[in-house]
Amino acid sequence: MLKKKNSPVKKEVEVPKRVSIRDMLLIKEVQEMEEHLPKTCKVSFDDADRLHLFTLIICPEDGFWHGGRFKFNIDVPEEYNIIPPQVICLTRIWHPNITENGEVCLSLLRQNSIDSLGWAPTRKLKDVIWGLNSLFSDLLNFEDPLNVEAAEHYERDKEAFKAKVRDYIQLYAKSQELRAEVLIAFDQGRNFIYDLLNFEDPLNVEAAEHYERDKEAFKAKVRDYIQLYAKR
Repeated sequence: MLKKKNSPVKKEVEVPKRVSIRDMLLIKEVQEMEEHLPKTCKVSFDDADRLHLFTLIICPEDGFWHGGRFKFNIDVPEEYNIIPPQVICLTRIWHPNITENGEVCLSLLRQNSIDSLGWAPTRKLKDVIWGLNSLFSDLLNFEDPLNVEAAEHYERDKEAFKAKVRDYIQLYAKSQELRAEVLIAFDQGRNFIYDLLNFEDPLNVEAAEHYERDKEAFKAKVRDYIQLYAKR
């Protein structure tokens, strides 16, 4: 009786995962982006192996949004660089080119644009960062708004627009670390906050004027804000 020969065990051969064109481009472009990052910007990656997903923090040094900290989520699609990155603003903001839901209007992110300012495969990540950063300065556009209400607010009453921008910054765009430090200071009864309090050279002019006009009303509003936004 013939013995059956044992069939050789077939070893599974691991096929190396194919690196996409997008990921090959990003290896170079991320390095280039970080080398040319504006000083008002900071990028961070939750996963170093997923370069197509990252966050951008913009802290404008001047202009309407000075003093705010604005966070953007950037998702580079598989079809990059034929298709532009997808960007959403995670920080609520009063801005003619960014909606309160985080949609962003920026010419270079438009795939189909009637002018030469839209997306093209020749553009890179550093251009996207530059464009988003410039929405707070050079590329601020009240003539072609995405948030029409904000643009109309500016045209109707510039001072009221500025005041609402400052309110949004105080409510939504301040560093959590700074808020925590202030709360700790109050909890521990430290006085340095009061020592540094300056009504003579205010950043929030409306608040300083409120104090000068009616100190008791100012104190009441401060307590209301603490109850609403600064309790842990």
